[in-house]
Amino acid sequence: MKDLIDKISTSENQDRYRVFDAWEEIVGASVAVHVSPSDIRGETLILEADHPGWTQKVLLNQRSILKRIQNKYPQLRIKRIRVIVGNE
Repeated sequence: MKDLIDKISTSENQDRYRVFDAWEEIVGASVAVHVSPSDIRGETLILEADHPGWTQKVLLNQRSILKRIQNKYPQLRIKRIRVIVGNE
C-alpha cells in the first residue's frame, strides 16, 4: 500500500509526510506525545496539542523547531507554526 501511495503522491506530499514521520526526532519524545503535526498550509505548519500548556511550550521553542524543519526540509518553505488545542 505504501508503495502505491508513494507513486501517486507528489514529492511535496512525500516531504510533508516525512515531517510528520520525523516529528518525534524534530521536537523530542516528551513534546511529541502531546503535540503532533496535523497539516501544512502554505508556509505554516499546523500542530495540534492536547493541552494549552503544550501550546505555550511549542511557541516558546518555535524558533528552534522551525530551524530544524527548515534545515531538514527546506523545499517545504515552512516559516510559521500555528498550534491549536485538540478536542480530546
